Amino acid sequence: MKKILVDLDDVLALDSFLNTINKFFNTNYSYSDTKGYYLENLFNKEQQLEFKKYIREANIYDNAVVADNSKEVLEELSKEYEIYICSSFYSELDDTLLSELVPRKCEFLKKNYPFLKSRNFMFLTEKSMIKSDIQIDDRIDNLKGDGIKLLFTAYHNKDITDEELKEKNITRVNNWLDIKNYLQTK
Repeated sequence: MKKILVDLDDVLALDSFLNTINKFFNTNYSYSDTKGYYLENLFNKEQQLEFKKYIREANIYDNAVVADNSKEVLEELSKEYEIYICSSFYSELDDTLLSELVPRKCEFLKKNYPFLKSRNFMFLTEKSMIKSDIQIDDRIDNLKGDGIKLLFTAYHNKDITDEELKEKNITRVNNWLDIKNYLQTK
């Protein structure tokens, strides 16, 4: 059975970090307010320290939006493919949060994707060591190796050109229906 690696943040769980920032600071930031990947750069160092304390206790996945059609498409794909969730978390704010976020990531996945096998959940910081037939991720740096590489459109990757994607043999997908349609043709 072929293997699909699916990223969690900004692919299945949308807006969790931004919604948590807005909740904590009582703001209305949008992705257009930031440049680059790290949303914590929206606020100053003192605010970052306050927020750092908060996210150690808060569950950012309580503020996540489940990606439209992801449940239905993944459940359908799970009949033909072995699905692995391969998630990492790095923040310039605090790179030690991964251990605290793993249980929260698992809870989100079990609650919203109960058909997925929890033994297929992987949490790491370097995804390139994992081999698969198909990779779905929002970070171009995570899409390496052979196989089908699908870049899920997110706020931080919209400016990557079609030429750059073509050079790296990566296909852009904008949503889960795009993924379904693309894989049905393969």
